[in-house]
Amino acid sequence: MLARSQLYIIFSVFCSLYGFQIYAQNIELEQRLKQSTEAEQVFIYDEYAQKYRENAPKKSLEYAEKGLLLAHKVKDTASIAYLYTFIGVLYKSMGNYEKALEYYKKAIPINTQIKNEQGNAGIYNNIAFVYRLQGKYKNSLEYYLKSLRFFENAKSQKQVSNVLNNIGSLYSDQKNYEKAIDYFHQSLIIAQKLPDTLGIAFAYNNIGEVYQKQGKWKEAKNNFTQSLVWKKKKNHLRSIASGYANLGLVFQEEHKLDSAKYFLEEASKIYKQIDDTNGFIETLLRLGEMQTKQNEYQLASQYYQEALDQSLKIGSKPLTEKAYKFFSEYYAQKQDYKNAYKYRTLYDHAKDSLMNIESVKQINELQAKYDDEAQKKQISLLQIEKRMYGLEREADKKTKWILVIGILLLFLLAIGVSWAYRMKQKNQQQLQNQNDIIQQALQQKEILLKEIHHRVKNNLQIISSLLHLQAHKGHNPQDLLQQSQDRIQAIAIIHEKLYKSENLQSISLADYIENLIVYFQKTYSLEQKQIQIETQLEDVYLDIDKLIPCGLILNELITNSIKYAFNNQQMGIIKIWAKVEGDSCILEVKDNGVGLPADFNPKKTKSLGLRLIEGLVKQIKGSWEYQNFEGASFKIHFNTILNTI
Repeated sequence: MLARSQLYIIFSVFCSLYGFQIYAQNIELEQRLKQSTEAEQVFIYDEYAQKYRENAPKKSLEYAEKGLLLAHKVKDTASIAYLYTFIGVLYKSMGNYEKALEYYKKAIPINTQIKNEQGNAGIYNNIAFVYRLQGKYKNSLEYYLKSLRFFENAKSQKQVSNVLNNIGSLYSDQKNYEKAIDYFHQSLIIAQKLPDTLGIAFAYNNIGEVYQKQGKWKEAKNNFTQSLVWKKKKNHLRSIASGYANLGLVFQEEHKLDSAKYFLEEASKIYKQIDDTNGFIETLLRLGEMQTKQNEYQLASQYYQEALDQSLKIGSKPLTEKAYKFFSEYYAQKQDYKNAYKYRTLYDHAKDSLMNIESVKQINELQAKYDDEAQKKQISLLQIEKRMYGLEREADKKTKWILVIGILLLFLLAIGVSWAYRMKQKNQQQLQNQNDIIQQALQQKEILLKEIHHRVKNNLQIISSLLHLQAHKGHNPQDLLQQSQDRIQAIAIIHEKLYKSENLQSISLADYIENLIVYFQKTYSLEQKQIQIETQLEDVYLDIDKLIPCGLILNELITNSIKYAFNNQQMGIIKIWAKVEGDSCILEVKDNGVGLPADFNPKKTKSLGLRLIEGLVKQIKGSWEYQNFEGASFKIHFNTILNTI
């Protein structure tokens, strides 16, 4: 065994060599920059940024930002757009999503200016990826489809494969595994034809993740293994770390915990080395899960807490949702049900925000639009192929026209027979459907007519009660008879509207009021008395239980205005409003007459009409108020509107 002093010497030598290597690289960079113009220096900084992109993204970002400053200085527009995009990619890999989106969106107008639409298509794909990480699935799919349309039209198969793979991951996040597998297979087929090593690796990896989520561990393991073989051919650290993490999960489910721990820790080291916060959080959660299963609660809690802190810091809703879920299961296993319930509630809330119905609906609408466009494009291609085939075969058709016509006639005859049979079947089905509808309508009418008879009985009882009340008032018999006639007519108009209506359940309040006004104009000769009734009515529909009390209230108020409001007045105006505010209907009657007596008190009045109004308002569970300014005004509020148009 080496002595401590010897180990120290070896370590010192290693550090010196590493420091010397960095120093040599810096000297080399400085020399190259001195020998180059500022325009050339932009590309040198980009070269170094690319060199450190995977293994040291922060150092890569430093070089990229220096290159961007120089690009602005020399007005190299193309480099500015490219470096904005590259910096966005670096921020994305480090988990700073808002910064990533900021730089991506800065690049778009510059690319448009220099007509670099392919560059923008790549940015759309990157933006979509960030939105997916944030859990904004509708925005993510919208940008993926914009990117896919461009690359399909440009026949850029490698990029098409990449975008298809990403769309599959989006559907996998939403647990739509059937659609996810379909997109991954489309991506894999294109990648294998090219061939694209990383494209193949990513497709196998993502297919494996779907099988893993479905609990198909054997299929998942096979796909992860194939993916890792392809990833190692490119020595792509981020994807290798993803492969290790996935294999770790499979071994964990197979209860091979030593193997699981090895692969998960290896993945964690790589993610931390390359500053991939998303991957690092995922492996922290899985390491915590494994420690929980082994009852190592303290260590598990540390993993979960660090994962939750990191996911909240970078604003990743899907990862935060996962952290809450793991914490809930962890506390449940510890039988700490209070905290288990707390984190389960947080998990459900986060899950609902990601998977709400409106979001899924919008995503399906975007997918349907894209599918429709793709189908139209396919039909157009088929039509073009058909026309080309027709031109190529035109010479042969001239010699075989008799045969073609015969076949065509037979084909048309077969279509005709088939069409006639389908029409017969369709007509029979339509006839049966109509009979069913008629039968249902008859049953409904029968029920409603029984209800109407019941209402008529109730209304006759109301009329009887009104006559009984008036019989004890002792007024002029002719006035009493006219008042009774008015009230009965107010109810009669409702029944007239009801039997003329196709809808036996509701009546238009506006139509009813107009008919009631016609009755008053004829009965009281309003034109000769120079009394005018004006209306401002919204389309409000009420059932008979609401409309009869409203009709009687209107009758009392209009009659009162006609009789008492316009003593020796040249022109009298009665205004009626009916409008809807929220769930309430407001009915108002106002005149410009002499107004109410100064000592008017509705609670102490002996007027049968006002007492009747008070009772009817209570019957419809409403309220009423009056004003005595420039005439009398009565306003009634009540709820339970059947429908508004």
